[in-house]
Amino acid sequence: MRAKRNLGADGDGIRDLSNHPSPYVTTSELADYWLVSRKQIYKQIEAGTLKAIRLGPRLLRISTAEAREFERTAKMVPAEPPDAAPSKYRRATEPHAAKPPQAAKKRAKGR
Repeated sequence: MRAKRNLGADGDGIRDLSNHPSPYVTTSELADYWLVSRKQIYKQIEAGTLKAIRLGPRLLRISTAEAREFERTAKMVPAEPPDAAPSKYRRATEPHAAKPPQAAKKRAKGR
């Protein structure tokens, strides 16, 4: 389990980017908010789809406005109703059915 770091002003992390008090967020805060790994945030930054400011060799910050724009262009929508879980997001085009595991496919083929 990952420890919560870099919490927002109220101590609960990012609740809603549109009302976030800080003009910048960390990669960890954004990853926790979007329910993805930090590696995914770094991939978006490297691809140029998410702009970040480098403050040092290992220190990045993302503008809150840029993160909101990324949500809009990526068509991210809440995974659950906003009152239940405001920080859980998924892609609007994400398939809902899970793919069967590879082992199950092989067993089915061998029969």
